[in-house]
Amino acid sequence: MLRACFSRHGKVLRQSKGNTSPAAGAPGNSASLLCLLLFLAAAAGAEAAPFAFCRFVPERKDDFAFENDRVAFRVYGPALRGKGEDSGIDCWAKSVDYPIIDKWYAGDLREKKSYHQDHGEGLDFYKVGATRGCGGIAIWQDGKIFTSGVFQAQRVIRGGPEEAVFELTYTFEVDGETITEVRRVTLQPGSNLARADAVFTKNGQPVDLTIGIGLATGQGPGEKFFDVKAGWMAVWETFQKQQLGVGVVVNPSVIETSLTTEQDPVKGSHAWLVVRTGDAGRLTWFFGFGWEGSGQFPTMASWKVYLAKFAADYAANPDFQAPKEQP
Repeated sequence: MLRACFSRHGKVLRQSKGNTSPAAGAPGNSASLLCLLLFLAAAAGAEAAPFAFCRFVPERKDDFAFENDRVAFRVYGPALRGKGEDSGIDCWAKSVDYPIIDKWYAGDLREKKSYHQDHGEGLDFYKVGATRGCGGIAIWQDGKIFTSGVFQAQRVIRGGPEEAVFELTYTFEVDGETITEVRRVTLQPGSNLARADAVFTKNGQPVDLTIGIGLATGQGPGEKFFDVKAGWMAVWETFQKQQLGVGVVVNPSVIETSLTTEQDPVKGSHAWLVVRTGDAGRLTWFFGFGWEGSGQFPTMASWKVYLAKFAADYAANPDFQAPKEQP
């Protein structure tokens, strides 16, 4: 059971660990209760404690959503297979430091209060569709790009609040062969980037692959920037008169090249870091964003400074922002 401690002024001081079992992947589990407690504290004028949260969202066509006190994301699940969505990562541009996932879904589904409009807490204006979105991946083989489609399975390991850790399973069909990816995602409080640790197998064995990590481009006027030597890239574009920066960080030793691809009628245009998994079939990368409307990053220069520092911290410590407790 989750227990929250409040000061006499209503500020959330800390929360104890509770049941974050994936069996309760809908509102009402202890992680969602955390969201309610933090939201009520914020509504009372208290500053919300840093947190992370994730859950499966079966009531919204099997989305999987995750957030912390700075950013929110979602990816698409089995109910949308064959409907045009793919394995790209969506950005939910929040402007508040308390949880919004449960509130936005409930408003959209029950109150006809679209999260594509800003009601004072931010909005979802980022168009993903079949693109890679904010740091989604594709397999590159023989000059062709293969994507997996939506995730096939999900598992919550820790739903919050100290960290959000979960696994998604994706399947690629590559020239008649099936490649399985099991991706563990970790989101820590206070970070604009989430960590992805993926294992790729074929017939149950690790497989060496060339992988493209992509950032969708062309959604508005903007710029692209690559620092291959340091292991990061950024895109900064204008959405609804405000700027949003997306970024990827990866170990520079696994990068083969960087490039851009122009508009594909289905998959869109992208900036890419092309990397190798090695014989172990493993890849770690970070993905995330910063939105001008949150007050965190007013310029592309400020977003680039953040990514450069993040990449330097990762280079100094390969376990940077890994799960605090190994499952």
